[in-house]
Amino acid sequence: MAKTKYFAIDRDGWEHTRTSERLYTHTVVVRPGYLRALQDASAPGWDAGEAAKWEYYQQIAAGHDPNPIRPDTRSTSWAPPHLTALDIEQASLAKEKRMQEAKLIIDGKPRHVFILYQREQRLEAVELARKAGAYDRWINVGWCGRHALAVRLAKMEMDRGLEADILEAQVKL
Repeated sequence: MAKTKYFAIDRDGWEHTRTSERLYTHTVVVRPGYLRALQDASAPGWDAGEAAKWEYYQQIAAGHDPNPIRPDTRSTSWAPPHLTALDIEQASLAKEKRMQEAKLIIDGKPRHVFILYQREQRLEAVELARKAGAYDRWINVGWCGRHALAVRLAKMEMDRGLEADILEAQVKL
């Protein structure tokens, strides 16, 4: 079956394209919201995860890795695996490296300071995205073969707090 080239133009004049064997009538585009991104980045729901991350890194830094790196014991034959001194040394070096990385991440920060630092990092990422124009562009989230499907997809995106628009798909000749 021959492929058809589709396009749609958003409010800002940018073209969204798709080439497919399927039939499309509409496409849905969204514009991420800067204020919503700021709210998400500073939501209190992050705190529990960041606290757990801090505790995890604390354990690793103290040498009590909950998921230690072990020598590779997979065997390429039916014989039982045999660890060489090199296997053991590599596992030991990997453990030491994880300990050093965990110490750098924690950097002596108390738990509450670590949580605040992580929040600052998320907010900084939102600001960098804003400066790069991420909140000024329409992003295509799906092409639909029926208007009803496009309406449903747009509603789903708006329920997530995004600005959504339904565009009519046109065939490129």
